[in-house]
Amino acid sequence: MQIEQPDKKNKVLFLLPGFEAGGAEMVTIRLMESLSKDSRYSVCIASLNGDGPLAETIPQNIPIHKAGMSRERIVSFFALVLLWGKEKPNIVFSTLTMMNFVACAIAYIFPNTKLIVREATLPSYFFQTYPYLSWIIRLLYKVLYRRAQIIIAPSTPVLKELQNIIGVDNKRFALLYNPVSSPQIFTPPSNTEIITFLSVGRLNFQKGLDALIQKITPETIPYNWEWLIVGDGPQEQELQKLINKSGLSDKIYLKGYDKYPQKYYKISHALLLPSRWEGMPNVALEALSYGLHVLSLSSAGGITEIAKLSPDNSVSVSNDIDSMIEVIREQKWQRHSKSLLPSVFQEDNVFKSFVKILEGV
Repeated sequence: MQIEQPDKKNKVLFLLPGFEAGGAEMVTIRLMESLSKDSRYSVCIASLNGDGPLAETIPQNIPIHKAGMSRERIVSFFALVLLWGKEKPNIVFSTLTMMNFVACAIAYIFPNTKLIVREATLPSYFFQTYPYLSWIIRLLYKVLYRRAQIIIAPSTPVLKELQNIIGVDNKRFALLYNPVSSPQIFTPPSNTEIITFLSVGRLNFQKGLDALIQKITPETIPYNWEWLIVGDGPQEQELQKLINKSGLSDKIYLKGYDKYPQKYYKISHALLLPSRWEGMPNVALEALSYGLHVLSLSSAGGITEIAKLSPDNSVSVSNDIDSMIEVIREQKWQRHSKSLLPSVFQEDNVFKSFVKILEGV
């Protein structure tokens, strides 16, 4: 009598450059963690740099491979090739552009592996930031991304830019929103005498915090307020100097990195998002899930898309810093008592869409 063998699990290898506390990294880890609970899949993750605060958030049942700890990029590349060959994944999922380029190049060596790449930000950012290299970057997109079976974008603006650059069959593109878990119960802050604004993320040029700080004076906002900035990064000292120079050291506070930023969402009234560019700003979605208003610049990638999907007046989008400050001034922003997160961003719904993508690859 022939014994029926159980179906073999699909092995999915997730790739990240490292475990920094960025939105793309958090999205990847959430998708991987959800997939690890599906009995049809086995998952593992590899990084070129094993350091970073998010490493400790990965469940213990998920293997972590450090594919390349050398400073020599070519050594890291071949280390990842060896790991890929050893693990023999059915599917590889990569995110962040440079990591995606590496994954696409290696995928040519392993033609039987299905490759999914997720573009985390607007490609035009690279063209504007590195104008002398823009033609090379555009060529890499056009040539290497053709190796991927599926190209995921977190927002419609990112999706459209990729389609224009790469020009492959639209069936190979997929829109997958960032997953966010809404808190079941939360209590709005009781202190309404001081309106607390919040920003969460890496302290770097991308986030545009410097531009907003330079435009605000103690008299700019006609009510009692404070601004909590949670995160660390290369601009930390520069931002503190700007705060001191503007006489705002008793209004704006750099709180440093915190692996549990939820406590700040719970005590705040509105999120400030002056980013110079984004793909899909995860912090805006998290803020909405706690009932916070989101005050943002239109340059923050998918923020306009979030505004269209969210309840009326929950997301305010301005075209420049001066207009954003006018929005901040116009009222004492009060938080809602329930989640404002659109259902399409809820974790369970996003994960269902992700599994459909895997099934169709």
